[in-house]
Amino acid sequence: MSAYYGALYMFASNDGRTWSLLQGKEITGQNIFNIELPRNPISVRYIILVFSGTVSKDTSISEIRISS
Repeated sequence: MSAYYGALYMFASNDGRTWSLLQGKEITGQNIFNIELPRNPISVRYIILVFSGTVSKDTSISEIRISS
C-alpha cells in the first residue's frame, strides 16, 4: 500500500472577503490529525469546504458527513 495524504478544511466568513479557519482534518498514511481551534461564539454567513489530497485514476470519495 502506498502512502497517501488528504485534508479537509472548513473556512468561514461574514463578508465573503476575510476568511478564518474553523476546523480541519489531515490524513497522512494511516494517521488522522484533527486541527483543534478554540471555540468562539461567532455567526457566519459563508462557509467553504476545501478538500485536497493524493489522487489517482482509481480514487473516489465514498462519503462526506457534515454535522453541527
